[in-house]
Amino acid sequence: MQKLNAREIYVIILTAILAMLLMVFLYNELFSESSPLITGEDGSFVNVRSEYLINIGNTFLQIVLAITAFVCLLRKKRPGWIAAISLIFFYAFLITFLVTRAALAGLVDQIFWIGVLLAVMLLLAIIFLLFPSTLKKYNITKTAFIPVLIILGLLATIYFVIPQ
Repeated sequence: MQKLNAREIYVIILTAILAMLLMVFLYNELFSESSPLITGEDGSFVNVRSEYLINIGNTFLQIVLAITAFVCLLRKKRPGWIAAISLIFFYAFLITFLVTRAALAGLVDQIFWIGVLLAVMLLLAIIFLLFPSTLKKYNITKTAFIPVLIILGLLATIYFVIPQ
């Protein structure tokens, strides 16, 4: 049984941090004062818009993917690699897109540089997951990229298409 190397530990820590951040965001969405799920003065629930429920479902799906990636990567299982590369690639694309748009708009400030740092960290994690030794350890073949594309399509659809 092979031990985890530093590259894989980096990806595992990154997915754990991502899962924790997503859980904090979901908790904030559900229990903040501006949440539509707060009860009214007479004890009844306020009407909930479908966009809000879709956003909660999207966040919950990403939490499940991040936790799956974390646990399965620790156990050196193939589904962990698939979930991790899908989630990290999705966030790397999203952050890179936003940072590029901010640079084109001339909005270069501290938030911009934090975005650049996050994009580089995520792209580095993708490179680490695509190393031949990592692919061999997690028994990744060409057929493993089909579920990756399906998960990426699902994330993109939920994130970009459905809320419209």
